[in-house]
Amino acid sequence: MPKPLNVLLITTDQQRGDCLGVDGHPVLRTPHLDALATREGGAFFTAAYAEAPACVPQRTAWMLGQHPLTCGQNEWRGQVWNTAQTLTGAFAEQGHYVGVFGKRHFHPVREPYGAHEFKIYESGRNGEEPDDFLQYLRKETEWGGYSRGHGIGNNDIFAAPSVLPEEHHPSTWTARESLAFLDRHARQRSGQPFFLWTSFNKPHSPYDPPEPYHRLYRPQDVPGPSWAARLEDEIEPARRMARHYTWHTLGEEQVRVTRSYYYGLIAHIDACVGRLLAKLDELGLRENTVIAFTSDHGDLMGDHHMYFKSNFFEGSTRVPYIWWVPPSRRAELGLSAQGRIAAPVGVSTLGPSLFELAGSRAPAGADAGSVVPMLRGEHDPAKHEVAAAYSNATAHSAMLRWDRWKYLFWQCGGIRQLFDLQTDPGEMNNLAEHPEHRERAREAHARLEQRLAGYTFGRSEVLDAAGKLVAHPVPPANHKPPIKGPWGRREN
Repeated sequence: MPKPLNVLLITTDQQRGDCLGVDGHPVLRTPHLDALATREGGAFFTAAYAEAPACVPQRTAWMLGQHPLTCGQNEWRGQVWNTAQTLTGAFAEQGHYVGVFGKRHFHPVREPYGAHEFKIYESGRNGEEPDDFLQYLRKETEWGGYSRGHGIGNNDIFAAPSVLPEEHHPSTWTARESLAFLDRHARQRSGQPFFLWTSFNKPHSPYDPPEPYHRLYRPQDVPGPSWAARLEDEIEPARRMARHYTWHTLGEEQVRVTRSYYYGLIAHIDACVGRLLAKLDELGLRENTVIAFTSDHGDLMGDHHMYFKSNFFEGSTRVPYIWWVPPSRRAELGLSAQGRIAAPVGVSTLGPSLFELAGSRAPAGADAGSVVPMLRGEHDPAKHEVAAAYSNATAHSAMLRWDRWKYLFWQCGGIRQLFDLQTDPGEMNNLAEHPEHRERAREAHARLEQRLAGYTFGRSEVLDAAGKLVAHPVPPANHKPPIKGPWGRREN
């Protein structure tokens, strides 16, 4: 077993895969994350996917190192894990000093799962038990109770500047707690490897960047959504979601405002990441630290007239996936691939990859695969594929992603879609019934059924007893009445 290395895991919540400068975004600039991806030893997976594109199920997959259909994607509510089988618990058991700061979204709220230190910010979701960030505001600043001063809820689509100054914004607090952890570790435990999870709860709504980040991008300059000119031209699940949440009442200008603030949140996170990387360099820790950056899912941000996540359109399911491995470990493991890697990959590989790259043992059951073979160049990008399925409030959907292609199956109405992402990144041109591509879609459908049937929960979640994807009738028009007014509000 090679010498254990430190681990710095940086995650965001609800960040689209195309929202990085290194991904070629036309407006957004993320210089620190771009540098991590492009400097010697860095790799950026351009086709990385959340196989369960919603907060808790994808984070469950991270913690257990399993594909969501292995760990039970819809079995997570109230689930208590065996600490030794978790990402943080296994690293702690093998000698790493573990710190977790920011959003966890686990149950029980205060269960450490192996972490020696942790402070959490769950955006006020804890009810009677206040977040550490909210306690910080009340006890150490003059801004207690003002984190929601703009009146916007956790799942509102409206945007507003944060009432809090930048120094007290939750992203700044998460970074500052992580920086303090690194300083303490260097002083007190320099001979022990650490595992630090810096978990930003942004750019998840509310879209509220602090001054000056809310002014970085003019709405007129940001790209508009990928959507049909008329809501009636979108597929039925999209139409129902839009009408249920009244998203169809938004014009393109309103969507651009939201996007500009969303980009401001990401730019702020990038600045916070820069502080973390500078601290590693200052303490001489960079060359002994494996660094990973990803997000639990994306945000549709108006694409297909929808917001948020929980389906397999690109804005919802594709996420950033950046790795940086020190030169010494790259040499030990024979890692030759770096820079942009185009082969599709699921981000449930996060845990097993961290264990392998850090020189530790993955717990039993952490079988989602590792990116290490891909970092060695031992893969055929044209044959690598990701299969996934997820259930949301409107319809169950499933995805097969390979090469330049994506195939989607929606149970609501049995809708089948095939997209050529190379020529149609906005997923507006369904080729499933096109004569030239009908056979490709048929083969993808059969391959998707075969892949999903191989997972423990695959059959019960999306397939019938014969292992076939089945359509559900379209619900009546009044199945879910519209939600009126802001929603997802919290007291703090």
